[in-house]
Amino acid sequence: EDRGLRTDFTPHRPYPLSLSPNMKHITLLTIGSRGDVQPFIALGRALQQEGVQVRLATHARFESLARLHHLDFAPIHSDPLAILNSDAGQAWINSGKNPFSLISNMIKLGRPVFEQLIDDATAACQNTDLIVYTVFGSVAYHLAEKQGIPSVMANLQPIFGRRADFPASGAPTWPADWPLLGPLYNRFTYRLVEQVFWQPFRPLVQRWRRDSLSLPPTPFFGPYRDLWEQQAPFLYAYSEAVVPAAPNAPAWYHTTGYWQLPPSENWEPPAELLRFLEDSNKPPIYLGFGSMADQEPQKLLDMIAQALAETGERAVVLRGWAELGAGDVPDSIHLVSSVPHSWLFQQVRAVVHHGGAGTTASGLTAGKPSLVVPFFADQHFWGDRVYRLGAGPRPVPRNRLTATKLAQAIHEMTHNQTMIETAGQLGEQLRQKNGAKRAAQILTQMLG
Repeated sequence: EDRGLRTDFTPHRPYPLSLSPNMKHITLLTIGSRGDVQPFIALGRALQQEGVQVRLATHARFESLARLHHLDFAPIHSDPLAILNSDAGQAWINSGKNPFSLISNMIKLGRPVFEQLIDDATAACQNTDLIVYTVFGSVAYHLAEKQGIPSVMANLQPIFGRRADFPASGAPTWPADWPLLGPLYNRFTYRLVEQVFWQPFRPLVQRWRRDSLSLPPTPFFGPYRDLWEQQAPFLYAYSEAVVPAAPNAPAWYHTTGYWQLPPSENWEPPAELLRFLEDSNKPPIYLGFGSMADQEPQKLLDMIAQALAETGERAVVLRGWAELGAGDVPDSIHLVSSVPHSWLFQQVRAVVHHGGAGTTASGLTAGKPSLVVPFFADQHFWGDRVYRLGAGPRPVPRNRLTATKLAQAIHEMTHNQTMIETAGQLGEQLRQKNGAKRAAQILTQMLG
């Protein structure tokens, strides 16, 4: 199983600290698409305002975004776009709600890049006082143990926490017909998620700990039980107004509110976009599927155009990683490559998106009705939350999306006054809380 794996994961030359050596330093390690990275840039900005030095360690494609917001940067040399465009990546996205397919394809994707992640994370996490990491960057836990410094897991979804009121995001919901077994099942899903993220990589981590870090092996079931017993802090970067705190949530689990990133100081909207926004007596809607590399991008764009024609609406459409817009584009559509959601969503009447944690946060915070078109994993969870909050229509999975269903959802979002008011009230509530600032305060208190 370990054949051919390297063991010489020696640290690179430590990255230089960019500010005073007397200041405390925190490294933020996050892996994934822009929706997984941008909240940590918001957190980094908030930490800097608290007087802490910050280094963001993530994929090299996001370096310019981090530098734009004045963060020190350390690269992780794997490209999430290339990973998702691979055969295994497409199989992962196409797994939909099938948990077995989701898990097996995640393992196929993760193992080949794991060694590189170890090497890059080892280099990035030198000369720091605390490491904040996401579940895909859990190597940070072991690096922190080696250095004798604290580490904190931060989650954009409720995937850890062992709660009984609903399952871990990405897990199927227990049938309502058998309510007595629901709490037991829900708790089980969190323990299952722990092992899904641990067991496939356990032999690699144990070997790395032994041969490179000179650390004893972790327990068979991984570090998660230790984290629970040690009352290790966890950060949850969403709002209790969207995902209520678990009735049994311990005091060391902190639901801070969303970590929202404002546009950089020098950003200005493109002139063509401004003209499109102003070229009507009613605002357009927004459609975008972010990092989801759709297998049939032209068919998807044609479907969007047909739905717009049926409803008489116009739309700002994000090209995204699917590169929508390679063919003919009707006048009802204006394509954009990268526009801050925090600004753009204020200019539109409703939003349609894939249900990534970051995009869901932006849509709800803007106070606009949202249709979630989930592809896989936790996107189904966020679509269900939006619907149950009354802030959007029932989600329509990508593999079931048609022009008719899209048109019906667009009509509902633009004409259902109860939904419009509910979304607006929720957005107003979310905007009153600065989750990144709250998280930064918790972390700086840990530094002493």
